[in-house]
Amino acid sequence: MLHKYLKNALTYEECDEIYNAYIKVKKRQVGIYNLPKSIEYADKIKNQVIEFGEIVLADVYTRTYIVNESLLPHIDQEKYDVTISVNINGNQDWYMHCANDEYIKHTNDEQYRVNWNPYKNNFTSYATKRGDGIVCLGKKCVHWRNSLIVDKNETVTQTMFHFTFV
Repeated sequence: MLHKYLKNALTYEECDEIYNAYIKVKKRQVGIYNLPKSIEYADKIKNQVIEFGEIVLADVYTRTYIVNESLLPHIDQEKYDVTISVNINGNQDWYMHCANDEYIKHTNDEQYRVNWNPYKNNFTSYATKRGDGIVCLGKKCVHWRNSLIVDKNETVTQTMFHFTFV
């Protein structure tokens, strides 16, 4: 299994706690690593993905996306084996697409200099509602999001819990 949907990964109250802590410290940064409030929920998230293997927390990243932002097809950094992306604020259906075929690294591949097109022919799309998440084996599963189509004052905030295998 390369990916799966997590319904109610966090409650609305838990999402609010992370989001409110994030807003207090965000200022002008695009996102924040290892927000203490998000780390508090790492074990809860980890316990929902035990079928992926024994994992430990690498880091947590919270970020807000604005109108027309996208996430290009990519694999995660080498240090991230399992990634869980949770929608903590936003009611829009912003789909995350996950390839169903495992990524095969070629000798000259660099993370953003790969022909991703073959992976875009066989994929599953997930609309992450607030509190829901997507789990993927980040180094093996090509994943992306198309442009965020919302009103100019609307945003979506995601918290990405990154884990490594033990």
